[in-house]
This record gives sequence, structure tokens and C-alpha cells, in this order.
Amino acid sequence: MTLAEPMLINFHDESQEDRQKWLYLQNAMELTLSLGDFHKIANQPYDKATFCELVLAKVEQIVRFEASAIWTVVPDTSDLNLAAYHPADKQHEVEKEVDFLINQGAVAWAIREKRGITIFSQDGSRQLLLHVIATYARIRGLFVGIFPSRAPRLPDGALEIISMMLRSAATTLESIEYIELLNRKNKELEQQVAAKMKLLIHRERELSNTRKMNAIGALAGGIAHEFNNALAGLFGYNELLTMACQGNTKLLGYLDKAKPLLERMALLTQQLLSYSRGGKYQSKVIGMKSLVEDSLANIRGQLGPNTVVEVTCQSAEDSITADLMQMRRAISAVLVNADEAIDGNGTIRINVGRTSHERIPVENISGIEAGDYIYLEISDNGCGMDQETRERVFEPFFSTKLRGRGLSMAAVQGIVENHKGFIHLESKPGQGTLVRIYLPAT
Repeated sequence: MTLAEPMLINFHDESQEDRQKWLYLQNAMELTLSLGDFHKIANQPYDKATFCELVLAKVEQIVRFEASAIWTVVPDTSDLNLAAYHPADKQHEVEKEVDFLINQGAVAWAIREKRGITIFSQDGSRQLLLHVIATYARIRGLFVGIFPSRAPRLPDGALEIISMMLRSAATTLESIEYIELLNRKNKELEQQVAAKMKLLIHRERELSNTRKMNAIGALAGGIAHEFNNALAGLFGYNELLTMACQGNTKLLGYLDKAKPLLERMALLTQQLLSYSRGGKYQSKVIGMKSLVEDSLANIRGQLGPNTVVEVTCQSAEDSITADLMQMRRAISAVLVNADEAIDGNGTIRINVGRTSHERIPVENISGIEAGDYIYLEISDNGCGMDQETRERVFEPFFSTKLRGRGLSMAAVQGIVENHKGFIHLESKPGQGTLVRIYLPAT
């Protein structure tokens, strides 16, 4: 046979011993290659511990150890973590041997060599195989196998096969770690996308609601101005008729009954202007404590006799720049609504304090100016509101009561926003309602 001629192997001429060696090596190579089948591993829900158990099971098919274990390296701390061991009752024994090897410097030796080394056990009665599990880039773990005290002769190439198997396992462990990192990053990204989508939906709903309210406000402002002009004439003619009918008791009685109706329409016109942000404002510096006390004094007679009002002011020096009459109207409207929500005995709590713009609830954060804000918090222990009612509470003329106040909360929102402020509302059925008004501090 020349060098150019192929070498043919006739398996029929093999001895039984040679054939067993060939089958052993073939089985060992298949086991080794199966550990490096990344696509198969990646498509299964393997974590490091499960994969290490699989590695030990395959190693046991090559060499029968009395006990074996795999430690993996924690990426963040580089500590060794016991990932798998076999059999279950040998954990303490294997950990004891590894502690001994670490103290003797054998583990550091194996890490430097990056191959398997054989060393005697702590009591000298058995031998241990110590093999680092590493890729070219990083150390991924450590394998320890305890040979039986009377170990049979190892098959030729068994330790080399185990070394190849552990090197293949290191690559797969690295792949699993990257998959876990990728899955973790994907989960974080999904959470961020979900949060952004939620915020985007909220902003879109807020923008749609703002456009709707602006359109209604423009309509309300136009109607209010026209109605106000007509009311001015009606008030004038009412006064002229009153002067012309002196001595006519019957006609004067009719005119007296018409005047409260005209005043009621005038109040409605003022509310429409407040809602449409079209009213005339005379702003000045107002102490928040005195504003609350004045508003409460004016409204006290309209509150229920069994309603208790508690007022707390963190500082008497907190002040805002606002129109006194408009702010009184806004506070009075909120107090009346709180009182109407109370059935029987109840409590309305008023709290005044100072906060920064960062602490204003996120749903009101669009368009906010940096700086300190004075908040007015009015809470009651009344019937509360469900979600549908909360979403509509600032709509004009929306009310859950037959004697509803119509534009009250819508006008409150218009007054507050015209003063560059914000309103935050919290309410649950049976748990009362909290209205918090934020206004720029002076």
C-alpha cells in the first residue's frame, strides 16, 4: 500500500476487545458533542443547575465516581456556587474535600492549568479528579470527582474524554448565561415598553379630554358673554320697572320675585366664565390660612348641622397670588360637594401645606412649572365615587344628585387652572373623597 492509497478498515477482522474500545470511544464522543449542541440546549428551559446535573449524568457514563459535583462561578462576585452533586447523600463529603483542596492551593493550581489534575483526598485513602470548567475567555465552574477507594482500571482515554466533555460544557454554560441575561434584558425592556404605552395612552386620553374641555369652554365662554350682555339689560329694565311701579304693590311683588331669578342667572354666568377661563381676575397676594377661614365662614350656613369641619395649616405664612372672590368660590364649591356626599354625621378635613413640583401626582405633571406649591386638601368621609364618576366629575353639569350643582367642579377646575394650578382627586365607593388643589406659592 502506497501513501496515495486509502487505508481501509475491515471491522470483521477486529478482535472483540478492539471493537468494545471503538464503541466506548464512539459513545463518549457522542456524549461530548451532545453537551455542545447549543441549539438543543437553548430551546429547552435549562438553567445552570439543571444543565450541571445533566453533565454529571453524562460523566457517570464515562467514569463511575463514588461522588461528583460541579461548582459554577457567580458572574457578579466570582464566588463558587454548588450547582449539582451526585449522589444526594454525598454533598457534605464533597464540600469538605473541596474546602481542603482550596486551602491546599489545588484549586488555584487547576485554574492555572485549565485541565484535569489528580490529587489525593484529605485522608489520603482515595484520589480526586479536579478539573476547571472554562472557555478561552472565562472560567465558568469547577468539577470534582472522587474515585472509589478500590477503583477499577480506567478505560483508555477516559480522562481525556471527560476533559473534552467539561470544555464543551463550559461553552454551553456561557451560552445559558447569555440567554439568561438576554431574557432578563428582554423582560426589563417589555416592562419599560408597557410603562411607556400606559403613559402614552394616558397622555392621549388626557389630550383628548383637554381638547373636548377646551371646545366646551370656548362654547361656554361665548354663551356666557352673550347671556351676560342680555342680563345687563334685564337688570336695567327690572330697576326701571321697579321705579315706575311705585305704589303698585302687585307689580312690585312680581318684580321682587324676578330679581332672585336674575341674580341666579348672573351667578350661573359667572360660573360659565370661570369654567371657560374667560372671567376678569383681580389678583393679589392672599394668605392661604385666611382664605380658608374666610371661605369657611361664608359657607358655614350651607353645611349640614351634623358636619364637623377640621382645619390644619402647617404654616400661617403660606400665600398665593390669586383673585380672592374666584378662590372663595372654588373652595366653597368643593366644601358644598363634600358636605352633600355625607349622609348624616360626618367630618370634612381641610389641610394646607407646602410641597415641591416634583411631588405633584404624575397625571397632572404636564405643563407644570418648577418651584414650590401651596396645596389645599379637602377630604370627607362620605359615600365616595366609583371610577366612572371620578372620570366625569369635572364635566359641566354632570351630577349624581337631583339637586346637583351643575358647573361647580367644572368651574373649580377652570378657576384653578387659570391660576396655573392643578387638581388631584382620589375617591373610592364607601371610603370618601379627597380633593387636593395645588397653586404656585408666592
